Amino acid sequence: MRQLLPILMLLPAACAGDVPPDAGKEWPTILEAETPDYRPLLAEAEQKGALPVARRQATQGFDGTDEQAQAELDRWIKRLQPLGALGGGGTGTLDKSIHLDVALTEEDWDALIAKKGWEVEDYLTISFVHPLVAPAATQAALDMVRVMPNEPNRTFFQLEALGSGRLILRDGCLRVMAEDGSESLAFFHAETGLDVRDGHLVTVDRLTGRMTGRIGEHFSYAAPNAFKEEWEAALQLRAACGTDEVVNVGNPEASEIFYLRYPMARGSIDPVAPEAPPPPPGN
Repeated sequence: MRQLLPILMLLPAACAGDVPPDAGKEWPTILEAETPDYRPLLAEAEQKGALPVARRQATQGFDGTDEQAQAELDRWIKRLQPLGALGGGGTGTLDKSIHLDVALTEEDWDALIAKKGWEVEDYLTISFVHPLVAPAATQAALDMVRVMPNEPNRTFFQLEALGSGRLILRDGCLRVMAEDGSESLAFFHAETGLDVRDGHLVTVDRLTGRMTGRIGEHFSYAAPNAFKEEWEAALQLRAACGTDEVVNVGNPEASEIFYLRYPMARGSIDPVAPEAPPPPPGN
């Protein structure tokens, strides 16, 4: 049986939720952006491949009943949950397994175990998060946005409904524009960051540093995603950008990237999806 729990990030996201100090500044607005040719980016991503699973596999099965396995899992849950270090866990009847998903990198896990003096049993399989290699927002991005609102949680499990909208910047506030033209404030998973590249404000995959779209483009994202008013970044978003409805767009990606992966989907997400940009000369 699988148990899913909220995952609190123990490492602060650099710049996450930071509000630039110049309150009198005139903030930019970006309503549209030209869609670049994403084919080289996709080719590079495919060449590098997906990040490997960060996991330490059990070296033996749990020698006990299902009830005892559940009790052992509960013991670890009680240890880790107050620390915000637990993503989920489960037990397997057939393979006699006990699996923990922890919101820590392997390095941080080892440090925690050493600090607490805990013994990690050989029958535990432990999955870790990858470290974030990019900040929530570079200084160049913070010069353009009032706040970059990220969840305080790392994302282990993602619901698979499809959301979409145009990510825009209005008076320094990131917003998502629905197909009917209505706007909501945008919120993001911990793994999405902001940068300025080639003069464009862009979203970035913080696990790889790879650009995932330009602000002003149409984006697609997995949904629905939680939003809690008590989150620190939510409080900062309210202070900076007001009381409009908030939509958590998770880890969004430019719809054009989605269309390149799945050409038959073009036009099914964004009714006015543009045709793919022409290839560069000579290609």
